[in-house]
This record gives sequence, C-alpha cells and structure tokens, in this order.
Amino acid sequence: MKQMIHKKFIRTVTVWMLLLAMGLSVTGCDQAAAIGGSQSLDIDYVGGDGEITEDEVTAKNESPMEWLKKKLSGDKKKAGVNGREDISRFSDDASVQQLYGLKDDSDTQSGNDVAKTADSIDESEQNQDTIQIDQKDNKKGTVDLPLEDNSGSDSNSNKNNNTTQKHTVTYTIRCDTAVANGMAQDPKWAGIVPASGVILPVITMEFEPGETVFDLLCRIRDTYKLQMEYRGSDGGQYISGINNLYEFDGGRWSGWMYCVNGWYPNYYCGAYQVKDGDVIEWNYTCDLGCDLENGDPNGYGKDWKDNHK
Repeated sequence: MKQMIHKKFIRTVTVWMLLLAMGLSVTGCDQAAAIGGSQSLDIDYVGGDGEITEDEVTAKNESPMEWLKKKLSGDKKKAGVNGREDISRFSDDASVQQLYGLKDDSDTQSGNDVAKTADSIDESEQNQDTIQIDQKDNKKGTVDLPLEDNSGSDSNSNKNNNTTQKHTVTYTIRCDTAVANGMAQDPKWAGIVPASGVILPVITMEFEPGETVFDLLCRIRDTYKLQMEYRGSDGGQYISGINNLYEFDGGRWSGWMYCVNGWYPNYYCGAYQVKDGDVIEWNYTCDLGCDLENGDPNGYGKDWKDNHK
C-alpha cells in the first residue's frame, strides 16, 4: 500500500515539473517577442556626429563591431610619418607655398594621384631599372640623364639625332638647413635627412625645349625612384615633399624652394621653362628662405613672418 502511494506521489511531482518547465518556456518566448520580434540587435551608439541608429549600421552590410571600429577611427585626423599630414595649425597663415601665392586648397591636388612614391613602389620593382644615385657631383658635365631615343631603327633619323644640338642643365637637391637644425642627428629622420645634406648631387641632364623645372624633377623621380609629392596642376605645381622630407617637418616656416642660376623665382616650378646651361637647385628651408643664400633677397619672407606671429 505504501509503495503505491509513493509511486503516485512521484508521478504527480513529475507531471507538475513538466508543466512548470513548459510554462517557463512559453513565457520566455513572449518576452523575446516583446523585446524584438525581428530577432535583431537594437543599436544606439552615440559618437561625434550624434546618435547613430540601427538602420545606419545595417545599411552598410557589416557587423556592428566592424562599423564601430571604422566610426571611431574615421573621426581621427590622418597622421603620416612624423605627423607631417597634421598641418592644420600651420596651413592657415604660414607656409612656403604662400610666398608663391598658391591658390586655395580646394584648387590643389595631391601628387599621390598621379605620381608613384617610394612607399607605393613594390620592392621587386625597385630592384628593376633603378639607377643608383652617385653621391659625387658631376664635375665633368657628362650627361647623367639623357633623353629617351625615340628615333627607332631608321638610320637617317639616327644621323639627324647625332647632329642635333643637345640641351642640358645641371640639377641638384639639398637639405643643408635641416642638417644645420640637427635633424640628421635625430633617428626618426634616418634615411630622410642625410648628414651631408645632399639628396641628389649635381647631375647633368638633357631636356627638350619647353620643359619646365617640374618636368625635369618628375624625370628624376622616375629614374632614381625618388619620393616626391606635389599639389597643383597646369603650371601651378607646388612641391610639398621630396625624399619624404615635407613642408613643416623642419618647423613652422619650412618647405622646399627652387633656385635657377642663383635666383629664387617667385612663381611655380611648373611655370619655369628651363634654358640651356641653367643651374637648377632645390633647397629645403626652415626659415621661409631667410636661411638660404639669396633665398629672401627682397625681404618677403621676413615681412611675412613679422606680420604672421
């Protein structure tokens, strides 16, 4: 008798436990449906642009974590090597480019759009057709960079080429002022600011009539795989960086200036057509040209600094 009562009690308890489990399951489903019947995650991130809705996230077809990482990183300013791209504190009122009367930034373009830089060149490409830069000046005046021979195999064309007068200039790139300011001793400028101050020694190169200082610099860039970046077009090219040494890297008043026959033109390198025998120099200044010989003959740099404290 006692055994029958015990078995009945166990069956009753088991039935109630099953009923209780089923009830909890149904309740959980109702709560889930109340929270979000679409079974999607409600997102309410708040960033620099204010509240971000779920629709804005899911529209990009990416996970919430991926979107959040992009959102957070996108709000930060780009900072290149040595922070050279963060120049907002300088660009409004102080730059070598102002001495050339450069247009607004909206009218300029980055040289990265049309020119290969050293960072973007594949290592295998660097090992092909690359001329090593001789660190000694070309005292003999022999041609380091001849023009391409487009005459083909025609013997008459070859004869005409041999009798045509060659037009040559000398070209060099230096950063002596950066060395004088101690940048060559700083490890972060290793490979960028050589202790000798010479980035490109004096070379002699041929040119065609109508070519500009900028055109020849582009040929040097392509031949020696020398990094160069510029802004502007149609004769208004401004050189912002050579060999990864950029404007503002040497201070508020630093940048690249070009010199022809001892004179620093007050217009862009893309507008200066070279002539036979020209002596062309690119010099880095840390003081708006005041630290270069003949770099500020009319006092424009000094006046600019005095009026832009």
